[in-house]
Amino acid sequence: MKIFVGYGYNPRDKWIEDLIFPLITKAFNDEVVDGKEIYGQPISDEVRKKIEGCNGLLAFCTRRDELANGLWTTHRWVIDEFNYALAKNVKAVEIREDKVDPQGGIAANLQHLPFSMEARETLMLEVAKIFGTWKTALTSKRLQLLPGNIIDDVRPFWKDRQDEIHCQYNFLVENNETPAFDSKLRKIGNGLCVDVENIPLGNNVMIELKVDGPGFFWSSGYQSIELISINMEKN
Repeated sequence: MKIFVGYGYNPRDKWIEDLIFPLITKAFNDEVVDGKEIYGQPISDEVRKKIEGCNGLLAFCTRRDELANGLWTTHRWVIDEFNYALAKNVKAVEIREDKVDPQGGIAANLQHLPFSMEARETLMLEVAKIFGTWKTALTSKRLQLLPGNIIDDVRPFWKDRQDEIHCQYNFLVENNETPAFDSKLRKIGNGLCVDVENIPLGNNVMIELKVDGPGFFWSSGYQSIELISINMEKN
């Protein structure tokens, strides 16, 4: 998995690089992505693309400036990164330090994980649990393509021209579409299958699949991800 980590790029938050990054890269063998190049600024198009290309996002809302009421602000760019991930149906969790103002701009309380600097060991365990849940959800699923005669269009290019066959899929969660993901067709038995990953959490997740090559184009329209086969139409 690719995990985007949003945090404050300052000495006080250095522990995130020292503790959280190794948890991601060494304990789970996943990749860390961040947006350091836009430090202190609204998120750029490049960072948005990075977030869209990730499987999950951890937003560390740590203390920044103290307020008169004893609470603290947090980093504006972390809030923007978190909200953008939610808008794009990227799995995301807000990890909020104690005494950070809860009115700071993040509204998704279901994704809120509180922590204190004195109990970071407990936080590490909670983050590990989140990763376990995400990895379960991101297990690939194999779908059979129907009708079976779709293979008649693919067969002439299978041996030497597979690079001319393109397969993409994307998901629909409620009314929000995810970016498209690339995949490859597999010949299994006398038919074709495709392995899909990055399956969003939640109920009623729909998937749309497209296959094209020289002189042909097949698409499915949105169908339930719970199915083991997907019905294609030739366009």
